[in-house]
Amino acid sequence: QGASKEQLAMAETFLKGVDGTLGDGLNPTARRLMGNMVVYQNVRLLPMASFSMLIDPLGTMVRGGTTKDAWATFKRGMVGITKTFEKEGGEVHDQQTRWAELVGVVDNAMLTHAMSDVYTQGMVGGAAKRINNAFFKYNLVEGLNRNFRIGATEAAMKFIQRHADGKASAHSGRWIKELGLDAKDIKTTADGHLALTEAEGLTPEQAGKIKAAVNQWVDGAILRPDAADK
Repeated sequence: QGASKEQLAMAETFLKGVDGTLGDGLNPTARRLMGNMVVYQNVRLLPMASFSMLIDPLGTMVRGGTTKDAWATFKRGMVGITKTFEKEGGEVHDQQTRWAELVGVVDNAMLTHAMSDVYTQGMVGGAAKRINNAFFKYNLVEGLNRNFRIGATEAAMKFIQRHADGKASAHSGRWIKELGLDAKDIKTTADGHLALTEAEGLTPEQAGKIKAAVNQWVDGAILRPDAADK
């Protein structure tokens, strides 16, 4: 495709950063020591991290959602706190969760430990990983982030529908284009929500574009940085 060896090497390094495998060539003992120190620092510094997350739902407004969207996202996060301590993470399988899982905004595993992995970049295993996973469960960060992102998924779908015709704002057309969509890609189902799948009338290409657009919108509203971002 025309890339030089140096460009290919940079692309490979970037992808390793995304999937958390950057630094796999380090001495295993040194890597494990660094990972264990990261877990120690997490436990020392982040027990109250959930309080800094309470403002996160406002990201849906910054991204173009409404006050109602932000409130619904915040409320979902608060209600989800109690679910965090139920068996297997107590995931709620309502329609909003199914949409978020369908487009890949959240994992459909019962307890994914996504935030735990973000804060260790894949550098820990064994007892340290179990400690880290439990820590991000009990300081509420995992549950809040998951539920905020589910709430933002519904806000993203409403945003795309609201600006589909280019008339809701002088900037509607630009915003839809920034999400990689055209008006013809945006369809509404019989019950009024944004069509996400081929079963709901989209072509395979349109379904892929809609899923990518929803993920892009949610990532801009509720942050969950991967290793490359960090």
